[in-house]
Amino acid sequence: MKKPSSAPPKPRRPPPWRRPLLLWLLLHAGLPLALLLALALGLTSPSLDTQLLGLLPPSPHGPNMAEADALFAQNHSRNVVVLVSSPHFAQAKEAAAQLYAGLYKHTAPHAAPGAALFEELSLFVDENAVAQLSDFLHEYRYALLDAPTAALLEAGQAQTLADEALAWAYGALHLGGLSHMEEDPFLLSERALRGFLQVALLSGGGLSLKEGVLATEWEGRHYVLLRARLSGEGASLSKGGGIEEIYRVCRELEGATGDLAGAGKAGGEGNNPHGGIGEEAAPPLAFSFSGIPFHSYESASGAQKEITLLSSLTLGLLLLIFLWVFRSPWPVAAIGLSTLLSLAMGLCAALLVFGRVHILALQLGLCLIGLSVDYTLHFFVKRRAALGPAADGALRRGIGVCFVSSFVCFLLFLWAPFAILRQFALFAAVGLLSAYLTTLALLAGGWGLFRLFSKPSSAGPLASSAGPTGVHTSGNPPTGVPPSAVSPSAVSPSAVSPSGVSPSAAPLAANLRGPLFSPKISKALLAGLALVFIGAIGGGRHGLKIENNLGSLYRPSPQLLASERRASALLGYGAASGFLLGGDSLEELLQREELFLGELEAAGEGGFWGASRLIPSLKTQKARYEAAAHLRGLAKAQYEALGFWGEEAAEFEETYAALHGHYALPSKAPPLLAGLVSNLLVEAPSGRWYSMLLPLGAKAAPGVEQKARLAALAKPHGWVGLQNKAEDISAALDSLTATLLGLLGLAFILVVLGVGIYYGHWPQTLRVAATPVFAGLACLAMHAFWGLPISFFSMTGFILVLGLGLDYVFYFNEDAAMKASLSPGRKATTLAVVLSYATTALSFGALALSSFAPVRLVALSVLSGLSAAFLWAMLGRR
Repeated sequence: MKKPSSAPPKPRRPPPWRRPLLLWLLLHAGLPLALLLALALGLTSPSLDTQLLGLLPPSPHGPNMAEADALFAQNHSRNVVVLVSSPHFAQAKEAAAQLYAGLYKHTAPHAAPGAALFEELSLFVDENAVAQLSDFLHEYRYALLDAPTAALLEAGQAQTLADEALAWAYGALHLGGLSHMEEDPFLLSERALRGFLQVALLSGGGLSLKEGVLATEWEGRHYVLLRARLSGEGASLSKGGGIEEIYRVCRELEGATGDLAGAGKAGGEGNNPHGGIGEEAAPPLAFSFSGIPFHSYESASGAQKEITLLSSLTLGLLLLIFLWVFRSPWPVAAIGLSTLLSLAMGLCAALLVFGRVHILALQLGLCLIGLSVDYTLHFFVKRRAALGPAADGALRRGIGVCFVSSFVCFLLFLWAPFAILRQFALFAAVGLLSAYLTTLALLAGGWGLFRLFSKPSSAGPLASSAGPTGVHTSGNPPTGVPPSAVSPSAVSPSAVSPSGVSPSAAPLAANLRGPLFSPKISKALLAGLALVFIGAIGGGRHGLKIENNLGSLYRPSPQLLASERRASALLGYGAASGFLLGGDSLEELLQREELFLGELEAAGEGGFWGASRLIPSLKTQKARYEAAAHLRGLAKAQYEALGFWGEEAAEFEETYAALHGHYALPSKAPPLLAGLVSNLLVEAPSGRWYSMLLPLGAKAAPGVEQKARLAALAKPHGWVGLQNKAEDISAALDSLTATLLGLLGLAFILVVLGVGIYYGHWPQTLRVAATPVFAGLACLAMHAFWGLPISFFSMTGFILVLGLGLDYVFYFNEDAAMKASLSPGRKATTLAVVLSYATTALSFGALALSSFAPVRLVALSVLSGLSAAFLWAMLGRR
């Protein structure tokens, strides 16, 4: 009798699928629960950001100016202007009034809670608003003297002001009325109101106050101005926002033109493409639109429609391909389920960490579909070929290496100084992990419902000695199998395929049997392609530079461009550069602004205005109050000239003394003035204050020399920076492109080191490392051939190529490691790689047809790079 062993029994190793299954459960159950818990505790409020502000990169002027730029962008990116025009002023005013009434119901607080599309809506400049402003200017008439008035007083020319006041008093036009004349015989508040309306309200434009609205006549047409400020909900790029509502009401008014003026149906000038309006004829009633939200709506709606259409067509083609290859809905359903799970987990992670996720980050993350499809696709092709345990091991290793290389590339985006890229990185990395664990734990592990996919296909087991048709070809049958079971007549040709896929796909798999060409021919072809790429790069090398031209990335429709040009001519918008200023307090900021405005005027670069032109600093208000003391000696004569008795002069002295230290603050301004000040002055959550200096009136874009002069004036002051929004965005994108280039180099080094450690065979490592180099040459050649500079979106495509292009080589390397090159394993791997490339090429090839430049640039880079990586893998396979 055998004695029992005293050694402790060896612990049973758990099946290899249990550990991945545990990780799968932790991810797919833990992540949604964590999001729900954070939501219940109020730690996050997940939502999708569809506003234009989220698309803007950070300012290149440092952290303080970046904070200011973000605050002003949030203010200005929601302001819109509509110009209603007609040959007759009455018709233009009536249409503007009806447009105002149609939008007014969507203005807070008249709309339902949370449904207001507009924060502000302005058409009528009523007498009450002007009266409030006049009262405010009268109350602070000494402190708010304008600069020319203060200069005259300080120069001893008080009599000039007194004479002008008499001329206004006996004249026919009084903007503020004469109700304050008894306390203000020099009409200082009238002078301030005239300067305010001329400089601040109209901003140097050609509009004037007419019958309670701002209007002008230009080229035989009358224009009436309507201003609006969108709410957060109204500025959304999604359907049902404020811009869509403006377009809807305008189209209704165009259709009702006959009711307004007895004319036929109107066209429109400079209208949006959604209205179907051109400029061939001069319509009775027309609308011109100006403002960032109109451009945002036009570009976003067009891009979303294109992406939806192209993605739908691509998914339909992929579905047909998968059904043709597998001839079964189950693999297609498993691929779809894996993809949906990966997208859901990526979204949960992004919402949990960032709370508010921009829709563009999710659109970029749709490349995750191609990755998750690749994993499950390789599994089904290999498993249906029934290649045995060795092939399963190679499949796990191949998928694992591909996952690590792609995962590293996506994680590097987390260090990019751009919120959208970080959101995309987390979304894609977590979704990729989900797809990897789903394939490894559920499909390859044979758990639960997915046991069905682990069973051998009808082709029967294909051992390593199987021939091209899957029939044992050695002299003796396998052990335990009767000879009759392996006779040629016992095998149905229609039921057997070289890779275990559907019979109709068998010819494709049979033609993918080993290397396409001999090693020498393959090397010659690769070398020839590399020389072609290098030649194209050399021919177009002058255009290969980092450049992000905002004008080339987005081009408005001709109608919207015509609208903007018309608004610029009428409202005095200019392309001149402005300035951003900062200070630790409001008083410090206003003093700095006044100092810099004086330096600009002294240097002959005047024509800028800011908040200090409307409400000066306390230091300046005190100085102007003291300058007004020169009027006291003229008070008695002024009252007599106006027909008052002499005792009013004594009251004038008492009132002047009582107003000592009575200074105006922005918080005390009436609505008409406060709205303008809020566009020029903001307080940051950090407690700092920022202001903008804007060009007054329409000006041409400054040339290189003028920019240099303006920059030189700003350089000695650390608290002021020259700003040109379009150029700043382009410069920020240039900086981000350079950052991505560095991340690309870092990702390449990390992947090569990891591959070297994994394989331990440097010739094989170099072969893998050459793949992204070859793909990078193809990307650069494509840019050089088409004359495209290297932009931020191109660089994003380069990094995706690095994460995706190595997969093809990894799968072939794992096959070579298990010496399956002569078995159906090679054919199955080749078929899987071909299908994987086909899915990616279809997806990005469709997006390359988009008219939206950022999407097209990413797609072209990925398509050219992955095509080169695919050729490298196919021609270089052993």
